[in-house]
Amino acid sequence: MTIGATIKHLRQGQDMTQEQLAEALGITSRAVSQWENGRTTPDISQLPALANFFDVTTDYLLGVDIKRKEDEVQRIIGEALKYDQRGDQKGKAEHLKEQIKTYPNEPLLLSNRASALQCYYFIQGNADTEQLKKEKSNEIITLCERALKYSKPIDDNSSVKQILLMQYLRYTGEKERAKEIILSLPFVSCTREMFESELYDGREALRHKQSALLMSFMTHMHNLFWQICHDDTYSYEQKIEILNTDAAVIELITAGKPNWFYGPLSAIAAEQAVFFHLLGDDKRLLKCLKRHIPMLIIMKLVPTVKSMLPAGSRKLMIRRNTFAEQLPIRLMILCTGRSQNTDLLMYSAEMKDLKG
Repeated sequence: MTIGATIKHLRQGQDMTQEQLAEALGITSRAVSQWENGRTTPDISQLPALANFFDVTTDYLLGVDIKRKEDEVQRIIGEALKYDQRGDQKGKAEHLKEQIKTYPNEPLLLSNRASALQCYYFIQGNADTEQLKKEKSNEIITLCERALKYSKPIDDNSSVKQILLMQYLRYTGEKERAKEIILSLPFVSCTREMFESELYDGREALRHKQSALLMSFMTHMHNLFWQICHDDTYSYEQKIEILNTDAAVIELITAGKPNWFYGPLSAIAAEQAVFFHLLGDDKRLLKCLKRHIPMLIIMKLVPTVKSMLPAGSRKLMIRRNTFAEQLPIRLMILCTGRSQNTDLLMYSAEMKDLKG
């Protein structure tokens, strides 16, 4: 980042105009504009005044501290990912809360904490009172708004907007606030997937086109199937068939090598298992559960799939908050005492062994 870009970032962080900064420093607004546009740079004698005004070091203005900070932020995010690997979203949120005390305006830390809170309290269903839901919604929204405020113009803030949209549309019902964000998003025709391949030539360009098309199409398709199967106008049998179609399309397009899509396939089988349970069909439930074990091994038990699932059927999980919380599935459904199926009990033992 150039010194002009740093000055602009600091100025905007304090909600100041170029005129206000110029007045405070006793210079013209044209001089500030030229710094920020990279046409000129501040005189070395002006650096101490700038540093004191923004309460930063001269090293920070010159970009020396910025690189150090970026490295430290990446280290913190790396530590946060370890909580993801353990399925501990609450721990991740607490870890980032402490780090934000040191870096209160760092968008990446703010957005990651918002995401962890949303996952733990809303997606995983741990906000069990209206008061807690309201409190955590406000915290998530505030974190996202701060992340957007302190993001640089060249930053990709789409993930922050996604968190906000989920909160507004699914959990608070604030459609008008969601509409503002939705209308600020680009059309499908203006996305990374549409243009990235043009940076390359020949086979490399083709590879990028294929990769972009695959990831984009598969993700949108799976999300659409997922939304349809949670529409209460469909029966459990119909929902199972919808998910069968979802899985079949993934297998077809990936030519039987799903790679990243083992996660969605695992979630599909988990959801079908819940529906089989609700239908009282232990035979198909067991078949669905057994189909899961190879995928779990491939996924190395990364415990994120469970967090993708709605909270309602979590009531079907056994031993909640113990080993079931650590598995990437919603399959630990020994049916709250309904089923005495020996095969299901053996499956439960297998899952414990896999976890170990």
